[in-house]
Amino acid sequence: MAKLSISAAAKVFDVSRPTLLKHLKNGKISGEKDTAKGWQIDTAELGRVYQAKGGKDGNALPDTLSPFSSDLHGDLKEENKRLRLDLAVAEALADERGHRLDQLVPLLMAPKKRRWWMFWVNLSSISCTLWRQTLAKMLGFCARYRYGNESP
Repeated sequence: MAKLSISAAAKVFDVSRPTLLKHLKNGKISGEKDTAKGWQIDTAELGRVYQAKGGKDGNALPDTLSPFSSDLHGDLKEENKRLRLDLAVAEALADERGHRLDQLVPLLMAPKKRRWWMFWVNLSSISCTLWRQTLAKMLGFCARYRYGNESP
């Protein structure tokens, strides 16, 4: 990024030099102090805190600020196009997967139909001895209850 001196930053961002120095010392903005040139402040750092002169848009910096902007401008446009295409592909894929999920969820949530004879199939999986023991306990309890030997 391009760096500006305090005087140039004051002109571009319509801020007084003492205010810039105070903000540098307080840490509101950061900069590098060079012994030959004085303070050098990054334009992105200035744009983060102040608005550029002549507009409300923080990106309204003059073209003369950054000699790198003309070199990177084409590269950034190509990168932006590529990212937009990637985003479109990702959104299409997400929509496709969403439609597929909409088709599959009702299949998972549908209740299973249980046939009347499935009860006997489940009972056959219990071992015979366990079934006999359970049945004997139930019959014994019913017989004792019926004849008054045991209370409910």
